[in-house]
Amino acid sequence: MWLAEVSASKIEKAFEALGKYDYFGAKELFEKLKEKEPVASPYGMSIIFGRNDNPFFNLDSAHIYVSIAESNYLLADEDAKEDLGDLDINDSTLAEWKDSIDYKAWLVAKEKNTVESFQAFIDRNTDADQIDKAKMLRNELAFQKARSVNSARSYEFFMKKYPDAEQFIEAQNRYEERLFDEFTVNKSLLSYQNFIKTYPESPYKREAQDSIYSITTTQQTIRSYEEFIRDYPQNPNTEKAWRNIYKLFTAEYSSQRIIEFRIEYPNYPFLDELMTDMKLASKVFFPFLKEGKYGYMDETGETMIAPIYDAVEPFTEGLGLVVREDMVGFINKSGDMDIPLEYDDAEPFNGGLAIVSTNDLYGMIDRTNKKVVPIQYDLVANYSSGLALVANETAYGYVNKNGAEVVPLKLEYATDFENGFAVIDQEGKKGIINTLGRLVVPTKYDWLENFNEYMVCRAKKDTAYGLIDNNGAEILPFIYDRIGEFSDSLALVAKDGKYGYVNSKGELLVELKYDFYTEALVWGKFKNGYTKFLKKDKYGMLNAEGEEIFPAIFEDLGEYSESDLIAVKKRGKWGYSDKNLRLILPYKHELTRTFVNGRGLIKTAEGWQLIDEKGKFQLDSALEEIIIKDSLYYIRAANKWGILDMNLNIVLSAEYDEIKDFQYRYLQLIKEGQLSYFDPKFKLVIRPKN
Repeated sequence: MWLAEVSASKIEKAFEALGKYDYFGAKELFEKLKEKEPVASPYGMSIIFGRNDNPFFNLDSAHIYVSIAESNYLLADEDAKEDLGDLDINDSTLAEWKDSIDYKAWLVAKEKNTVESFQAFIDRNTDADQIDKAKMLRNELAFQKARSVNSARSYEFFMKKYPDAEQFIEAQNRYEERLFDEFTVNKSLLSYQNFIKTYPESPYKREAQDSIYSITTTQQTIRSYEEFIRDYPQNPNTEKAWRNIYKLFTAEYSSQRIIEFRIEYPNYPFLDELMTDMKLASKVFFPFLKEGKYGYMDETGETMIAPIYDAVEPFTEGLGLVVREDMVGFINKSGDMDIPLEYDDAEPFNGGLAIVSTNDLYGMIDRTNKKVVPIQYDLVANYSSGLALVANETAYGYVNKNGAEVVPLKLEYATDFENGFAVIDQEGKKGIINTLGRLVVPTKYDWLENFNEYMVCRAKKDTAYGLIDNNGAEILPFIYDRIGEFSDSLALVAKDGKYGYVNSKGELLVELKYDFYTEALVWGKFKNGYTKFLKKDKYGMLNAEGEEIFPAIFEDLGEYSESDLIAVKKRGKWGYSDKNLRLILPYKHELTRTFVNGRGLIKTAEGWQLIDEKGKFQLDSALEEIIIKDSLYYIRAANKWGILDMNLNIVLSAEYDEIKDFQYRYLQLIKEGQLSYFDPKFKLVIRPKN
């Protein structure tokens, strides 16, 4: 009892010295009492080490001693805890002091802001409130370091070191990408072969396989495809190779040619398709209407499929879309229902797949009615470049041919792929991605279009327009007020009320010296190497070299022609000149079009007429409308349509409400709700037989 009282007296003196900031004396007393006072002594030592107003300040030591005190407190009996309570030591004061030490250590780690400082905090302050935040900041810094190195090894190290990091998936993706790029840096056939052998589970295996296909079939000949199939039978592109062989072999498409193909290639893997093609290659099915129902007839007008449907579409890829009782399905040319009437809506087959809809949701099926793309989207587009655009209520993404979302639905807006590229929208800014989902053009533009045939896109940044190539480089600075569409590899550019032309490399070929009006974006496009220009409210003609072949002396101009007369306007009337500016027909017409095949199209008070190079009318009477299309004159009289040939012979009398393009060479004729068809080759009208 006496010894306990002595010990208590000494521990009180130690805390009394601590209260007087006598750190040396207090530390000496606490150290002497560490055996007799297993809680109070380390607690006091922790306070000394935890205060920064003495030479013993060390947060690591403070944390160690308070942890010892906490552990020993748990082992103390009730009498000991009661004595400790007299010193204001209990589980709460110990916890609060430990939290204080953790917080001080946290501030130190934050101030240093390094991977090492946060890791030290995590290792030493294992139960601190800030541990999760420390891990997050450590991981962010570590990932930034990995990205700055940007190598497969740096990402691999990050993943092994921080497997629970939020950035793990991105690191993994970047690792796979860099591993592929580094392994195949020389882009050789051998490098892609070795990559597949070394990393058979890589997500870039398909890209390597595609590269092998591209390299080995560069010539795109039947022989190159045959060798590819022989050498790489497991490559998923063998299907494409087989189909390309078939397409090349049957370029002159006929039943006989298909038979020859089957004899030449007995191992062709798509025999069912081959047999269908062979039977139906020469047969065209035409929809017709009878007593309010639709069926199909052949070229002779014979009924091939009875009119039992409420609506039908032309056959594509051997299947016809049909509708009955508001449900959609597909039939084959034998009239069998290949795909049941179970959809609310659908589109014709395209590339072996068809878009279908149920309950206002869309997906995609193959010819076996397999749901290749699940019916779960608000929008599904046809495949392009191997990917199909899909969307839900809030976002857009892309699926592959297996229906897998290879570009997640996180885009605010997106377009179909064209030539391997698609426009996307993120946070109100637009960019362009490739089929791997990688940004080719960053999302920083207010408007842009997809790459055109010249692999250039127009874009708008803030209020100015410029051009971007398919490497994402701004090849024409963003300083222009407007940029027109490319035509004949040239585009109109306007700035400060003047316009000129640039080529697809962003080079200014025609200086900005012509008067700009918005309408110039339409009539100022080059066609066949020529366009009109506007200078001081007068029009002239410009060639692709920027030469003014017609001076700006006309009120308006038609299209330029090397061989035919050109429409020109002066004093409010139209006439015709040749390419040497000799006036051939005087200015007397209200409206004209440039000559085509030796005839000009003019507007008279009575309607449209055709004239020859002497100005003589070619038609007995004027017409309401004349359209030149596919070497035919489409004419409208009394609100009915007909057709004349280039010799002005009647091909179809003007009796139809509408004339539309159908499949192949045929035209669809609509008259009083009934359907018939016209074969321009044989000048035959195809009507259903009774």
